[in-house]
Amino acid sequence: MPAGKHTYLIKNMDTLGYTMHTTLADFRSEDPPVLIKELYSKTVERVFRKDNSVFEPWKEDTDLIIQFACESDLAVMKISKAIKDPFDLSKIYDYLFEKFADLKLFFMYNACHSQYPTVSRTRLEDICDEFELLDKNLKHS
Repeated sequence: MPAGKHTYLIKNMDTLGYTMHTTLADFRSEDPPVLIKELYSKTVERVFRKDNSVFEPWKEDTDLIIQFACESDLAVMKISKAIKDPFDLSKIYDYLFEKFADLKLFFMYNACHSQYPTVSRTRLEDICDEFELLDKNLKHS
């Protein structure tokens, strides 16, 4: 109770009346006892489990899925209109098939750093500048 004058009411249950009491509390001369509660802390180490998350239906990339995706992309690719030599075209298809997983990761990275729903060309141009891919044959459009 803080120091000072305090007034309170007490209800008498027999007579259903109230009695008012007044008390005077002195200032405390000694320091209040120190009460230090031990804090209970529990460390929870979280472990990601795909089968118990929102990513459960997500299919991870396997060699077969990457092969189907590459074949699907190569089927609609219009590179055959630019390269007429079948030997060169098959070498390019083989190289793309070999590097398709890296190309997919590069596309995902580029898509994540672009504004939805389009994939930004400016980021691709920045990467071409960074890797010094641009020369007299390959220029910014």
